[in-house]
Amino acid sequence: MRVVIAGGGTGGHTSAGLAVAEALAAGGAEVHWIGSHEGIEARRVPEAGVPFYPIATGKLRRYWDRKNVTDLLLRVPAGFVQSRSLLGRLRPAVLFSAGGFVSVPPALAARALGIPVVVHEQTAVPGLANRITARFAARIAVSFPSAGGGFPADRVVVTGNPVRREVLGGSREGALAQFGFDAAVPLVYVTGGAQGSHRINRVVGEAVLVDASNNYIQGEGRVIAAVGIKDLVIVDTPDALLVAHRDHTQKVKDVVDRLRGDGHESTKLHRTVNRPWGTYTVVEEGPHYKMKRIVVKPHASLSLQMHKHRSEHWVVIAGSAEIVNGEQTLRLEHDQSTYIPAGHKHRLSNPGEEDLVIIEVQTGAYLGEDDIVRFEDKYGR
Repeated sequence: MRVVIAGGGTGGHTSAGLAVAEALAAGGAEVHWIGSHEGIEARRVPEAGVPFYPIATGKLRRYWDRKNVTDLLLRVPAGFVQSRSLLGRLRPAVLFSAGGFVSVPPALAARALGIPVVVHEQTAVPGLANRITARFAARIAVSFPSAGGGFPADRVVVTGNPVRREVLGGSREGALAQFGFDAAVPLVYVTGGAQGSHRINRVVGEAVLVDASNNYIQGEGRVIAAVGIKDLVIVDTPDALLVAHRDHTQKVKDVVDRLRGDGHESTKLHRTVNRPWGTYTVVEEGPHYKMKRIVVKPHASLSLQMHKHRSEHWVVIAGSAEIVNGEQTLRLEHDQSTYIPAGHKHRLSNPGEEDLVIIEVQTGAYLGEDDIVRFEDKYGR
């Protein structure tokens, strides 16, 4: 059986479609995908090994914009013609519409060719594209029972939201390592989809918006003020500040590639760095000093080491520390500290059952991470 999936533009539509494509392929179906040139599906679908066919598409805006004229009079009709040609050549048994503006021209073309259409709505409030295609769909699958209220009841099926196997098989430790999160700090994940994401994401972090609309703004640790802007994505992290138009966020990869090509330090070392024994976060740095927050996992220890060019001051914030400092072995508790001169052998260990957290202040002429001589290291470095 051959199935064509149509949809995309955002991660919600694309992820659901990829989950369906994965399940169909596992059942022996031949799957193809029609999407946009610049949506997230243009990258993720080919990466998944699914044949991908980009078409012209336009956004179905519910407000005045000059692009409405070219989109509705030129791009959407062009997408319909392209979709009809593709579907006429592929002749699928069914077209699965995952939603998004790009799904409308293929669904209309499928209807014209007599190909059954199945629509899936991922959100609790149906989007405009799905409300249009649902009028002639053979079946309408919804993730939430409440979403079915806007569709003909005799064609609605509550299926839930399709989930990819890689999501179900995720690892907490792997995620912490990938994103550089501190395992000792509670993590709250806030998200939203389609029209709901705008209101939710606006309040992630502290943001003050004046005459600003349709923006995604996220900050950490400081207030972001946005005045008179529209359709922007602003993400402020300890590592970098991203400002991009909403239609070009997929080009962030180009920025990373350019930074990597220039050998920029930010592509090699993040503010929070994972190590076998725990993590460290660079809190502040300047000429001849650097401040870190170090978290050592229970019963873990750093290597027995020495630095030639820097001294270190350690203050215990939480937990208990066992410290080798030259010829001494110390046991420090909360609010106790020690000083390690340059050239002293030293080791930091956590003998307790809870995470050890210390603040380290480095001083010296050179503070690079390569200023280290290891004498003993159970991690084989």
